Amino acid sequence: MLTTICVLVILPYLARADCHGKSYVVYKNKEVRLFNEKTTYNQAKVKCKKWGQLWKSGNTGRLVVVKENEKQKCIEEMVSTPGNYDPTKWRGVSKATAGYYIGADDLESNGNWMWSDNTAVSLGQNGYNNWGKHEPTFDSHTENCISLLITDASDHYDLGTWVDVECHNRIYYICEREIFNSRLWTYNNNEHGLQPHDWHSKYRSCGGRFQSPISLKFPSMLKKCNDFLGQVQGWSSAVSNVKLTITNTGRFVQIVPQQNTWTTKFRGSSQLHYISRIVLHVGSSNGIGSEHAIDATKYEVELQVFHKKAANGRIHALAFFLKARTTSDNHEWDALLQNLPSLKLGSKSVITAPTSFLKNLISDSSVRGFLAEYILDLGVRYYGSLTFPPCSQNVIWTVHPRPIQLSLSQLRILRSLRMEGDLEMTDNFRPLQPTNQESCIVV
Repeated sequence: MLTTICVLVILPYLARADCHGKSYVVYKNKEVRLFNEKTTYNQAKVKCKKWGQLWKSGNTGRLVVVKENEKQKCIEEMVSTPGNYDPTKWRGVSKATAGYYIGADDLESNGNWMWSDNTAVSLGQNGYNNWGKHEPTFDSHTENCISLLITDASDHYDLGTWVDVECHNRIYYICEREIFNSRLWTYNNNEHGLQPHDWHSKYRSCGGRFQSPISLKFPSMLKKCNDFLGQVQGWSSAVSNVKLTITNTGRFVQIVPQQNTWTTKFRGSSQLHYISRIVLHVGSSNGIGSEHAIDATKYEVELQVFHKKAANGRIHALAFFLKARTTSDNHEWDALLQNLPSLKLGSKSVITAPTSFLKNLISDSSVRGFLAEYILDLGVRYYGSLTFPPCSQNVIWTVHPRPIQLSLSQLRILRSLRMEGDLEMTDNFRPLQPTNQESCIVV
């Protein structure tokens, strides 16, 4: 009988051979990441803990624990990345500054070295360690932390050797955190979560037939819509000024108005369409960034306006394009952009804005005739889905092909926001999906 044995390899759970040149790897059930910013031991512990809270990682962040040779070798391959390990750069550099903090110290009791998981660090033959010759130096009462060295062998230490150092030294550090099966979704700009091509494995609707975004035909090629919902005619509010909460979610900038205060008026509809949130998708360079496309042409930014779910279960969503220009700023965006640079990951900014705030965002008073009415006068509608999990196929999209313009300096502000790992929060868009639905011109 012929027996076939199949080996299933699941990425990104990397074997040790894949560690070379990586700034992060997923080793067994933990993500291990290098942080090439110099800090003290206590500050590194705090930073690892905060990093472990991102993306709902279960608050498991800590300085890395190394109890086996395979993990040690993997880390050595990571830190040997060009730019980190250069013999000419590190030769002769003191062991006090040429390394990465790992998660062990003897701060509570001198000579009693403990890992950050509260287990003892091996000092002899029993258990794994990678101490250098004559390390640790028990005669010192100030070298209470461990550094994994980046150094040259001529300095009597090999790459990856453990040495005890003073905890106030400012050096690099290595964090780790647990990876759960229920990884949160991300875009292609962040490899630490469930990326768009895998969303369907957790969110079944993401593999549906009528998904968004799509590339739409130019309006002149389309027939007129015959549904009851016409063009957007404007916005109104129950209050003179709307309270808006602007948040850096780590995926995109989100603007949420005070509940049930801001409505969109559609031609032919007397129903109140309450705005639930506004989302910005931003590209890292010109020609990318928007989720939707017109005849396969993309723009630098897409502004999306979502409404509360209607009684029939449908969600009405509006999409507007923004593109770069080399001339002056579009001052209609000043009120929003001045609140963005301070938005750190997870932070919020609350502003009070007039009802005309959204109308202003889709206007450009510096360009003749380029007011909101001109943008709203041309819309393409189709039935699709949310462009992020759970990808529910209950969205009526109205996409406005005429782009608004922002200056290059204004785009730089949008591109300056950061997500976890201090990565740019750009290219936060879902790739185009197959076009299986018809579209029409909104009148």
